[in-house]
Amino acid sequence: MKMGQKKPGTAGFAKLISYELVVCINGDLHNEVKMLREELEKKYMVGSGNNDRICISIASFYAKEMMEDLLIRWMHRICSAEKVCELHFNNYGAYPQKGLFLRVQDFGLFGRLAQQLKIIDDYLQSNDCPATVFITKPQLCIASELPDDVYEKAVPEYSSRSFAATYTVKEFSLVKSHGVECECKTITNFHLSPARERA
Repeated sequence: MKMGQKKPGTAGFAKLISYELVVCINGDLHNEVKMLREELEKKYMVGSGNNDRICISIASFYAKEMMEDLLIRWMHRICSAEKVCELHFNNYGAYPQKGLFLRVQDFGLFGRLAQQLKIIDDYLQSNDCPATVFITKPQLCIASELPDDVYEKAVPEYSSRSFAATYTVKEFSLVKSHGVECECKTITNFHLSPARERA
């Protein structure tokens, strides 16, 4: 799970499955971020702490498998009410936990979704599942868990650089992680409504 959500450790949560609602980044921006990660790994001889999946987390939660179909139907109704929109990225930032990210300038989409998805959080908690973690101020991660010496060198370097990009969000993806290997699998995509054309 993302952003501080800890895996339930009690026996009652043993059979819960991890889910994450994300914006998957594709196209040119995907390639740019991939190149940034490869550059960092090559220059400082460290792993970026990320796999090939480049995405922005919207919300993460645990649920029982029998709840999955209902959750997907609810999330489809909520997500389809959102319209295709643009995210703007501007320059680099650093996590206190030794990571680097690209700044997302506009948080409106994520705040709205947190409000709309609260009904799902209420349903989860009423069925003995942990609270949903909502990401209302997201970033696009470049690297995480960097060694102290690398972090101290990389942060000033990237902070002095400029970066600007715009990404059109057309869908959200629901990712499921389960089993010993905790492999992530996209189980469905929620398509956003077309944006209104300007007159």
